[in-house]
Amino acid sequence: MNGTEDPIQISFYAVDWRGSTLSNMTPTPLVFRGVPAACVEAIVQSMNFPFDDKRHLEVLGEVGPACKSRIYEAEAIVSDTGLVFWDGVSFPVDSDARRSLLRGVIRAKFETNKLAWEALRLSDGRSFEYVTSPLDEVLSVPSLLMMEALGELLNDIRTGALPLPK
Repeated sequence: MNGTEDPIQISFYAVDWRGSTLSNMTPTPLVFRGVPAACVEAIVQSMNFPFDDKRHLEVLGEVGPACKSRIYEAEAIVSDTGLVFWDGVSFPVDSDARRSLLRGVIRAKFETNKLAWEALRLSDGRSFEYVTSPLDEVLSVPSLLMMEALGELLNDIRTGALPLPK
């Protein structure tokens, strides 16, 4: 940050198009491990429902507040089981395995979506601000994880390790 510009607010409701595009809730279609989804949050919320729950697949097409509202449906499930579910495997909600999956989902957004990649590239030199609720920190994308992932991805764009998606 150069000292004269405010941080880019990462939010579905952000005024700056870059901040909105970088949000996990914004419609930025992606493919993660062969599974298409409407946004990062769709995959994150999908993980909160067991494989035999119709919502596990249903939420993959949702974006914005409709998608995020699934967190309230998932809260009781995850509280009861302590688990999240993806690709035939269940993981403790607070595990390194889940955090690794979340990083992978965030990365997939920028590997497969040109608009998201460009928004991140055009954010170079600016700082980010991403604020979440306590429930989001557990059942969505934790703020520190998001900030670290975006920093790593931006560095990969700079070095050419993350090229513009085709």
